[in-house]
Amino acid sequence: MLALKQCDNANRTQQKAGMDQVKLAIQEFRHAWENLQLVYGKTRFVAYPANYVPDRYFHFASQTENLDWMIQAEEMYIGKIEKWFERL
Repeated sequence: MLALKQCDNANRTQQKAGMDQVKLAIQEFRHAWENLQLVYGKTRFVAYPANYVPDRYFHFASQTENLDWMIQAEEMYIGKIEKWFERL
């Protein structure tokens, strides 16, 4: 959020520095997520087994085949940020 705040600046140099910080934060988030999946996967299932029966109730944990439900909001937010970067 602080890096995004730096992007909201009329000064192009500061705006560019903010964009670089946002890209770095996204990269660090994705790296941390990959590490979490590796560690979590050692003791838990991170994908549905072959004989999985879908849950009839709606909740995030039963709506994706992997752990992505845990970061669904972050992924949507990152997608919006990346689209914004594409327009610049």
